[in-house]
Amino acid sequence: MHYTEILREEFNVRRARNASFSLRSYSRYLGLAPTLVADVLADRKKLPRDKAHQVAEKLALKDSTLSEFICSVNRDHIDLAKIGAMKIQHDFHLIDEESLSQMFSDIDYHVFLCLTRMKEFRTDHHWISRKMNISKDKVDLMVDKLMRHGFIDVLEGEIVCLIPNYETTNGIHKPDIRKIHRAYMEIATKKLETVELKDRLYNLQFMHLNKARLPEAKKLIIEFRQKLAELMEGTDSDEVYTMALQLIPMTELGEQEESILKNA
Repeated sequence: MHYTEILREEFNVRRARNASFSLRSYSRYLGLAPTLVADVLADRKKLPRDKAHQVAEKLALKDSTLSEFICSVNRDHIDLAKIGAMKIQHDFHLIDEESLSQMFSDIDYHVFLCLTRMKEFRTDHHWISRKMNISKDKVDLMVDKLMRHGFIDVLEGEIVCLIPNYETTNGIHKPDIRKIHRAYMEIATKKLETVELKDRLYNLQFMHLNKARLPEAKKLIIEFRQKLAELMEGTDSDEVYTMALQLIPMTELGEQEESILKNA
């Protein structure tokens, strides 16, 4: 949904509740000039990029609606011919090319894309290097690759995330998926010793179960992960976190079951 559609919809909802709610009232609520709001709703002007987060906060937009709003504002200020329209017409991008598979097996790319969506993000490679605790050369490389694949662009000197939502497909090689999980576990082991308890959570639950209910358990875990992301992500984000959930057997599986798992 384009941001103008979201703005019109929000205005109509408020007006339906209160017949005296005018365009001027809406403008005052959003903190924008009435003439600007009128022009944006009539598609005569674009909403300024530096007002996008302010408006999103006022409207209390969340999860997919928030993403659609911010991304469509960004797209309105982008020269599509310059970066390739096909790359940014999808709000949910599938990673299925071998080159992308190799790139996104590196956990730093995921962290970087999250970082670009933070309110206090700076388009300063030295700042990014310090924030992510990686070399500036690595930052330079990531920015170059992400730009070439259409995930980000630099507009008026600022890095903008064009594809905030993405998922892997069956085209991603299993070794690449395992690589990122191993990298996360190594980081988690270090953070256990270096991050204060108030800033982290490590939690274990031991249980005895029937393996026939594993599909249901996996479904619940995925739903919880998605709901937590919707709750936590917003326009006031100030750090990048990762939540990883593992459900693994602590007892030895039978040879037949082990063979099935390896071939799954």
